[in-house]
Amino acid sequence: MSRNFTVGARMAKGETLEEVKASTNSIAEGVFTAWSIHQMSVKLGLDMPICSAVYSVLYENVPFLTVLKALQKRPLRGERDEEEEE
Repeated sequence: MSRNFTVGARMAKGETLEEVKASTNSIAEGVFTAWSIHQMSVKLGLDMPICSAVYSVLYENVPFLTVLKALQKRPLRGERDEEEEE
């Protein structure tokens, strides 16, 4: 199993990221990538709902199902704003 899969599987069983980190010598690269992407999207004012959801689960201890329901409630729209397409 990959380190990313292992972190996700352990968190799905109820462990926090801190608990996972405390019990291993190495951590999945996706954990650091999620933090970096979140910081950059905030700095640039980008709406990146899936990345924000992953960050919330990892770093804010928001339950996965809560994040999933919030994503599903978002209104559908195109990937680009209409202004960008002109």
